[in-house]
Amino acid sequence: MNAIPIDYLLRLSIIWGALLVYYHFFLAKNHNWQLRRVYLFSTYLLGILIPLLPAVQLNPLPEVLPDLSVIPNFAFETAAVQLEAVESRAFSWWLVIPLLYGIGVFVQLCLFLKNSWQIWRWKQVGERSSFGRYAIVEHHSIPSPFAGWRTIFLPRKLDEELQSVACLHEAAHLRSHHNLERLPLALGQILFWFHPLQWYYNHALSTVQEYQADEAVLQHIPTKTYGHILIQQSMQPTHQWQAGLFASPLKQRINMMVSQKNKQPWRLPQMSLFLGLLGLLVFSCSDMMSPAGLDYENVISHLEADQAPVLVTSSEETPSKQFVNPTLLKTIYSTIKYPATARRDGIEGSILANFIVDEQGKLNALAFATPDGYFKADPSGKIKAVDVKPANFISSDDEVVIVGYGNTEGKTSASPSGNLEILIEEITRVMTTLPDWKPAMKDGKAVPVSMDLSFRYKLE
Repeated sequence: MNAIPIDYLLRLSIIWGALLVYYHFFLAKNHNWQLRRVYLFSTYLLGILIPLLPAVQLNPLPEVLPDLSVIPNFAFETAAVQLEAVESRAFSWWLVIPLLYGIGVFVQLCLFLKNSWQIWRWKQVGERSSFGRYAIVEHHSIPSPFAGWRTIFLPRKLDEELQSVACLHEAAHLRSHHNLERLPLALGQILFWFHPLQWYYNHALSTVQEYQADEAVLQHIPTKTYGHILIQQSMQPTHQWQAGLFASPLKQRINMMVSQKNKQPWRLPQMSLFLGLLGLLVFSCSDMMSPAGLDYENVISHLEADQAPVLVTSSEETPSKQFVNPTLLKTIYSTIKYPATARRDGIEGSILANFIVDEQGKLNALAFATPDGYFKADPSGKIKAVDVKPANFISSDDEVVIVGYGNTEGKTSASPSGNLEILIEEITRVMTTLPDWKPAMKDGKAVPVSMDLSFRYKLE
């Protein structure tokens, strides 16, 4: 499975977890609902955005790659027919996780669309009236009062007192724009349906919004009267997906109404601690200090290291200067393909992949040399052409060869560089899905090294 989403989810979980621990200790007992709402909503978004910071590079990649003329002494061929046979074999176990994730996303998206369509239908067919500046829609199939998009939705035939209370409560939601806060979390629920902290954020923010709306209602009716209404109506059947007036957590809401309020501003020591925590999370959960920020002038060739990098899955006794071994080749050839489009269009050519393995064993700065110029892959894997062309294209008889069967009538010995991008994208996919590396060693310390590996695609 690609390490990129796993790495993102790990960082997302660390950020959400740390910020929710802070919330539990410093804000969870504070009755300053506005402060808690802003904190929960903003930290939820920060958890999603901070891991994306690797896209911001502190140091640009060098336009010209190190001239490493020694290529590992391996020649290894595979036929496209054999590769296609591998592709058609039994379902790989690691595909189960993306499949389950896709099913979960589909189910959550269907529920979101179903509920959105139901609300739209109620607006079209419901009985309409108004409450101040807000519209009221009543329909017999609405299970519990709720509000959204400047509209209060009510079950039909509520008694007068209950309807008045419901309108006060839902109007408070609308005045505070609670539905706008819930929308990003509803979309996040589709993408992160499996994540327990996503569900916790949904629950915590909805609870605080109910507290704030309850407090607004208590400015108009007695606490005892309102409490009795909540208890009475909570015994009626409701839909779990809908956070309305009579939704849970009922016990906490009643405790909030009768307890002494503890409203406090965000004090300077607490704010300073939060900013320090946030800065630490930004620094540690982004790549500001790793691949994109390496000093590429200090990167050495793997030939200069005492021990070249090898995949963490390698068990062979490898020579100290050689990073290619049977495990690496087996890993590459178990996943690499001759793209069907390239075989159909008769595209073939030689490509030199150059990359850096840093002190942590992470692969980065992936770039490519072709007879027509340089290309490089950005952190998202997108291929970009580099204007500066090499003086001499590095070539060798020792190269990894991928043999395919396809259209050989119109093929040429040197395919246009634009066509070679199809092959470069495939090599990028393979290289970025490799396991991590055991870093190179020099003088007993892990060091970043630059390496190259030649690929040649040919048709028969």
